[in-house]
Amino acid sequence: MNKNDLGRFGESIAEKYFKQKGYYLLAKNFKWLRGEIDLVFMPGKSSNKIIFVEVKLRTDNIFGEAEEGFSYQKNMKLKISMIKFMKIIFADTQPDFQLDFLAIRFDAANRKAHVRHFKNI
Repeated sequence: MNKNDLGRFGESIAEKYFKQKGYYLLAKNFKWLRGEIDLVFMPGKSSNKIIFVEVKLRTDNIFGEAEEGFSYQKNMKLKISMIKFMKIIFADTQPDFQLDFLAIRFDAANRKAHVRHFKNI
């Protein structure tokens, strides 16, 4: 799998993870000139909270654990993208929002994903 395929695979694991917890998917791969947000959820259809999700998947630790791929610069870039999303989609309302990070280690031999969920980072 190439880097883009791995990214999409990680996002599909993350989407299933959140849907199993009852979250409602609002957007995938929200892009604008200065960034991208992997996934956007609401904890429930009638919730007044938005959960932005950054996903990192690793199949080995050659480049470190997935958490190590989430830098201060990436965090700041995501927060700018979150504000842009809120201005476009929720211009008339002010729901609460947070950034969550999913670190996924995929064991290809056993076809198992190990998910670590970091909330409100």
